[in-house]
Amino acid sequence: MNEMRFSHQQNKSFDTRPTQEEKPQTSQCKNNSMSALLKIFFLILLVGALISGGFYFWQNSNKIDFDPMASEYYAVFLTNGQVYFGQPVSKSRSEFVLKDVYYLQVSDSATTAQEQLTEPRFSLVKLGQELHGPTDKLYVNVANLIFYEQLKNDSKVVESIKNTKN
Repeated sequence: MNEMRFSHQQNKSFDTRPTQEEKPQTSQCKNNSMSALLKIFFLILLVGALISGGFYFWQNSNKIDFDPMASEYYAVFLTNGQVYFGQPVSKSRSEFVLKDVYYLQVSDSATTAQEQLTEPRFSLVKLGQELHGPTDKLYVNVANLIFYEQLKNDSKVVESIKNTKN
């Protein structure tokens, strides 16, 4: 008879129970799945917070700072030297919108040589009275905007605007 024997199995009895290394580790498996779920939860929470923060920043970046102690009128200075006065309606990254708009016009009423040496006279003109008949809203391209500032209630421009309305 041909008999095959392996030396390392001769003294061992046949045992079907799994050894310590082969036993399934259910508690460790549960811990791994819980930590993976926590990581996913915190990742979703972080992404949600970033999106909410970005939306909040975007909404507030388009707001115009308004000092309640000052007037509702602003002076808007453009790159071409023109200055407009009006009430801001909106501001975005591309445009600044004013309503109830006025601008300064230099008067050429000097008739004598002595009057020409004095300071030029300015008059405040309401937008909309020009030949081409624009509306009383001005859309300024932000690329042409140098700066804008809120006017005080007692400024000469605001007083003049109030006088023209009365």
